Amino acid sequence: HGQSLVKTHELVALLRACLTIEPDFVHHLNAAQTLTPYISRFRYPLLGTPLRPSETEAREAIQLATELIDFVRDQFQQMEQVLMYDE
Repeated sequence: HGQSLVKTHELVALLRACLTIEPDFVHHLNAAQTLTPYISRFRYPLLGTPLRPSETEAREAIQLATELIDFVRDQFQQMEQVLMYDE
């Protein structure tokens, strides 16, 4: 799609980049905003106060991550189908 890739742990930034290709990523921006602290705070605890989610928060994060992963997988499958028909 002619876009450069930038290495980042910021899910919101990644989803915003994806929006230019697939507008339905907009439905996952809130999930990305919720999940981003989990990426950096657990992986790099010295960057800030360690994140200690409650069980409810952890379950919500798992649910949001699962939905986002499923959506991305669906997008890849759709792209594969388009590419197969183009050959």
